[in-house]
Amino acid sequence: MSLISGGIGCYCLFTSINLSSEDTKNKLIKTLSLKYGDKRYKSVTSAWNSYQQQYSCCGVASEIDYISIQWFKKQQSYFHRKRRPLSCCPSCEQLFSIHCLTKIPQIPTKQPILSQPFKNDNQLYTEECLTILNICSFNSTYPISTDICHGNVPIPPGVPVSFFLHTNGCLNVIHEKDKKIVKKFTIVSWFYCILNAINGLLVFFIYQRVLIKHAYSTISLDS
Repeated sequence: MSLISGGIGCYCLFTSINLSSEDTKNKLIKTLSLKYGDKRYKSVTSAWNSYQQQYSCCGVASEIDYISIQWFKKQQSYFHRKRRPLSCCPSCEQLFSIHCLTKIPQIPTKQPILSQPFKNDNQLYTEECLTILNICSFNSTYPISTDICHGNVPIPPGVPVSFFLHTNGCLNVIHEKDKKIVKKFTIVSWFYCILNAINGLLVFFIYQRVLIKHAYSTISLDS
């Protein structure tokens, strides 16, 4: 088993896994264009939404990518077509957590933390936090209206675009994560290559010893 694993590892290692940013970009664009929003590829759609929410990014290069893919082109209503999905936009909860709540270190405790403390008065009443309190009602999931997120209503003047839309593409985030995975795999590949080499040397040594012993036995019998 180790010989097979070592062989596969060495092959992948010495054929140099191609993971350039341009290759990653082309693959992501192809996946987003052909599979996002397709009922046959729900896992792809879920993965994209998850990445965009978790890493605060949108599309491959930017949110503009969505108006050129099949998901957008197949929408029936021309005047109310969604130019981007909701996962491209920060929720009120995320905005409130970032700008109005203090970040505290995760210290193990026997008593569960029921709520996160507010920032002190000087931080709570910042322009950013007050703006969020103004655009997010108590019952709203997204600022003002989901139509703003979908691109059907213009962003109000004077409010940062980042409060309504993830302005960065996901390419760099995904590419860096893939590079880390490849780096780990390369280390494992080196391990199996070295293990394979040791196994080979051990087999050669044993074979040589047996061969020499057999030669001595043959000479002894002949004499």
